[in-house]
Amino acid sequence: MSLAAPIETELTPDQPEPAIHDMKGRPADGADPDGLTFAQDRLGLNVHGEVDSHIDALCHVMYRKSLYNRVPAAVTAQAAAAQQVTVQPGDLLFVRVGHRRRRKELGPWDATATRAGLHPEALEFVADHEVAVLGSDSNSDVSPTAAEGVSHPVHVLAINALGLHLLDYLQLDDLVPLCETAGRWSFFCVIAPLRVPRATGSPVNPIAIV
Repeated sequence: MSLAAPIETELTPDQPEPAIHDMKGRPADGADPDGLTFAQDRLGLNVHGEVDSHIDALCHVMYRKSLYNRVPAAVTAQAAAAQQVTVQPGDLLFVRVGHRRRRKELGPWDATATRAGLHPEALEFVADHEVAVLGSDSNSDVSPTAAEGVSHPVHVLAINALGLHLLDYLQLDDLVPLCETAGRWSFFCVIAPLRVPRATGSPVNPIAIV
C-alpha cells in the first residue's frame, strides 16, 4: 500500500507552486513507423510544499543559524495504548490528523495559515522512544504556531535538535481500513528517496506492507 499522494499539478490555495509535468515527447509525436521512438517527460516541483508527499533532509531546518548537531542543543502514550502499539527505538511513527481527508471532502485551502498537527510537547514522547522517522498526513506542525516566535517548532525539534527525519503530507487514509481489517496498527514500511545530490529533501513514495 502506497502512502504517497499523487503529485499535484494544479494551482490551488494550498499549492501556489504546483509541480510542472511536461511531456517532452509523446508517443504520437513524430513516432518513427519503422524504428525506435522514445516518449519522454520532465518533472519539476517544490519539494517542501503543502501538498506533495516528501521527506525532509536534516539540512532542511536551520535554527539560530545552526543545523542539527552543530550545537548542544498530541502523540501521547495514551494514544499508543489505544492502538495497541508499542513504540520501540528506531521505529517509524505515523500520525494521521485528518488533513488529507479534509482536503478531499472540503477542497484545498491555505494550509500555511491554518493546519492541524502536533503540539511541540509531543516530541518528548518521540525523543523518549528514540523514534527514527515521524510521518504525517499534514506536515506535523500546527498553524498558527503553538510556540511563540517559532513558526515550525516540531520541525525545529525533530530535525534540528533530534536528527529525526520527517515525512510530510502523506496519504494515510487508504491504510486505515487495512489496519482495521488486520486488527493491528504496526507494519513494515519501505522508504526510498530519490538520489538527488546536495538536496534538502526528496519526493518519496513510502510503501506500507501490512
